[in-house]
Amino acid sequence: MYNLLGEVEKKGVYTKLLKPKCELRIKNKSADGKTIAKSAESTNNGSEVKILGTNGKYFTLSDLKGKVVYIDFWASWCGPCRGQFPYSKELHKKFSAKQLKDVVFLYISIDKTKEIWEKAREQNGLDEFENGLVPGDWGSEIVKQYKISSIPRYMLIDKKGNIVDPNAKRPSDPAVFNEIVRLIGD
Repeated sequence: MYNLLGEVEKKGVYTKLLKPKCELRIKNKSADGKTIAKSAESTNNGSEVKILGTNGKYFTLSDLKGKVVYIDFWASWCGPCRGQFPYSKELHKKFSAKQLKDVVFLYISIDKTKEIWEKAREQNGLDEFENGLVPGDWGSEIVKQYKISSIPRYMLIDKKGNIVDPNAKRPSDPAVFNEIVRLIGD
């Protein structure tokens, strides 16, 4: 598509904009077109974003190695995010107690302040799950690191800490259950 655009476009304005994205996409694909798994800790020159937990201590995604991690990036002001929470709770209930030992449902908020995040967690009944805050709204470090341009956004990380799907399906999509189960079994 990129080459075709280059042939058709006279001034090359769009081609120049598209080139870095295409090169990045190609770099992250294997010869068969499948995405090459990327470590959650290696996305930003090896540095990891510190996530504030509900216990007041910071953690990183690599602290969750050994478990499948289904991340929900959200904010209190995001209506579509809140609309997915009931589906997320239902998804969680589909897993057996044994399966739940191998998976973490992690809700990472980008709200501006800890107080807003705490109130929203309580209002939305999220305290039974793992929660984290990386404050700053769209200027948040986690938004920058994972190039999040809209929320809700979901991500799947395997037990080895590799991002296997940076744009995972929403909890309302029944297919996400099978994707998580497949990763639990690996």
